[in-house]
Amino acid sequence: MELYRWQQDCLNIWEHNSFRGILHVITGAGKTVAALEGAKRLERILYKQTPSVPLRIRVVVPTIAIARQWAQAVRAVFPDEFPSGKKKIGLWYGEQKDSPDCFCLIYVVHSARHSLSAQIIREMDQGHAVLLIADECHHYGSPENRKIFDFRMSPRFREDRYYSLGLSATPWCEHFEDELVPALGPEIYWYQLPQAIHEGTVCPFVVFHTEVSFTVKEARKYDRLTLRIMRLFRELVRLYPWMKDSSAFSRLQAMAQGLDDPDSPEQQYLDLILLRRELCLRAENRLQCAVDLVLRQHRSDRIILFCERIDQAEEIRARLREMLPSQTGMYHSEMLTEKRREVLRDFRDGVIRVLIACKALDEGVDVPDANVGIVLSSTLTDRQRIQRLGRILRQAEGKRLAVLYYLHLGRAVDEADYLPGFVESATVASLTYSAADHLFESPLYTACAMAALHEAEQRNADPASLLELRKHMNSGITQPEWLLSPEETEKILSETQDRSERNRLIALRMIAQARIAGEL
Repeated sequence: MELYRWQQDCLNIWEHNSFRGILHVITGAGKTVAALEGAKRLERILYKQTPSVPLRIRVVVPTIAIARQWAQAVRAVFPDEFPSGKKKIGLWYGEQKDSPDCFCLIYVVHSARHSLSAQIIREMDQGHAVLLIADECHHYGSPENRKIFDFRMSPRFREDRYYSLGLSATPWCEHFEDELVPALGPEIYWYQLPQAIHEGTVCPFVVFHTEVSFTVKEARKYDRLTLRIMRLFRELVRLYPWMKDSSAFSRLQAMAQGLDDPDSPEQQYLDLILLRRELCLRAENRLQCAVDLVLRQHRSDRIILFCERIDQAEEIRARLREMLPSQTGMYHSEMLTEKRREVLRDFRDGVIRVLIACKALDEGVDVPDANVGIVLSSTLTDRQRIQRLGRILRQAEGKRLAVLYYLHLGRAVDEADYLPGFVESATVASLTYSAADHLFESPLYTACAMAALHEAEQRNADPASLLELRKHMNSGITQPEWLLSPEETEKILSETQDRSERNRLIALRMIAQARIAGEL
């Protein structure tokens, strides 16, 4: 398998570090492939140096869905026959517990807590070397999950037969230094979005920060909550000067639990903050904006809608099913495992083209054909935001461009940027959505479109061409190509045969040219 340059570089560093360490790599760049190619390299080296000490691979993942993906990946990377013999691949979770004698055994962490360490020691007693791959390793610093590393405390543990590799787009977590680093090794490689964009490891993408507004009723409720929050805040600052610190909210939560008084100012303040956040999350115009964005996408686009609440996701699906019957599917934690698997299969196969998902899809689930993401609201952590962006950045055959729409409330506590300071090297633009008219606005787009139209009129373009140009300009504001360079749009144009699609791209290329001319 041909590797990206970053994969070759990080595996060389991993080998130089005695095959131990953590990879800090953006979602969608190919961490799984890098890990398995590294395992293949390690097995070759060990077989050549100590053929009497065969390698066993043990993989820990956070969910069953990710475990199954790993099993497929291992079968793809490792041939059936290899120097150390026939490869057996097993899974270990719930009722599914394959033989510990497998060459590669993939554990879900909940089932690994009380079995993995004993099995690793057993492998070493039997004369094997062990490679432990900890996928999404930021999960394994908690008191329960870090039991998977208890084998290190055994007197029968063989340091000389132990190798490790941690994988995560966001490895830092509580107990990173005192648990993950001793168990897996230090962070040895860092590969993030700017490098991935520059090297073409991830799909080129555009981010639209899309501002929506409250309804009149919601705005009044928001103002009332904010006024009460401000009054309580001033009262709490007099009592606790540290309320102005960034850690004040979590500190106040701990204090309120200790007071156990629902009427205390501390608890009232926390309750009001949560009420206001819930109001923001459930703002009606978020849903309508998301629906309108879906309807504006091309019929070949694969769209993921990221929601924070299951009932919110169900409401969007109900609205979309009226306009896109049989084209939408749901994916959330309350669905049966088999139903979730069926929905993902239908999405990959093109049976459905709109996947409405909650947090169950945030991490690890491979959806390579998605090229459009719509995030209804900001999550509380950068980790979730990075994971969601990564869902649409994976390279796939025929995938030329990805676009993420991040919806935020203009007059609320929402962050206006999806990942402040993180996507400097990405192409970013701002839109404003009017729910009353179902329209999107951008002063920059309007100015560039008018300049492009004026130039076409100056060239005496025929009426039919001008009519076609106006049509695509009216609908092009939410389409990403006008934010690309004309050369990038030309490349996409050269690969397009459909006449209507070519006309659309020509119109957006003209707008891109006007945008660049205005910047000079």
